[in-house]
Amino acid sequence: MMAQFTWQHFILFILSAGLLYYLIILILFFRKDIQLRFIRKMDDQHIDPGGRSAERSVMGAAMEQKGQLTSTAEELYFAPADEDREVDQLEDAEQDDELSNGLASELTTTSQKPLPATDDLLLGNIADLLQDLKTLFSMSGEAVREEFISLFMLLSSKYQNVAKSHLIEVVNLFILDQSKANLSFTLTREDLEQCWSS
Repeated sequence: MMAQFTWQHFILFILSAGLLYYLIILILFFRKDIQLRFIRKMDDQHIDPGGRSAERSVMGAAMEQKGQLTSTAEELYFAPADEDREVDQLEDAEQDDELSNGLASELTTTSQKPLPATDDLLLGNIADLLQDLKTLFSMSGEAVREEFISLFMLLSSKYQNVAKSHLIEVVNLFILDQSKANLSFTLTREDLEQCWSS
């Protein structure tokens, strides 16, 4: 039965079967790509009256992100400055300058007063000091009093400019407050003064 087929018939059958197979694959899986190529060729042949060929944008037009609003400078409005209100707030802040109000009242009055250039650096140092103090309190929860005081003396030597500032009482209130919550012993104001002075 195989003697009826020659090598030419066999090769012709394999080539036609392979061509039919790849044609079916192209049609099934690459139909959209083929359609786009034909559409693009037809668009390239079309010339508009301006003399240019029609161009297609691959990405399309740019869109704003959701929730984003672009406005011009003319569309922005600001409320006028109310100087009477600012003066009243400064007077209230100066009257409420008692130490018993603690950290919140001191920071409110200092934030409403105009700050000299040295106070800007001081506030950065206070933020660093408070972060270091939080770390110290988290590490020494079960520490002995002497160990904590020696660690705090090392830390206070690093921030001597804070010890000489007008905000030292606020920092001391913060330290006393944190010591009540995080330490197994009581820390006194005299302990703090001793640490800051050394």
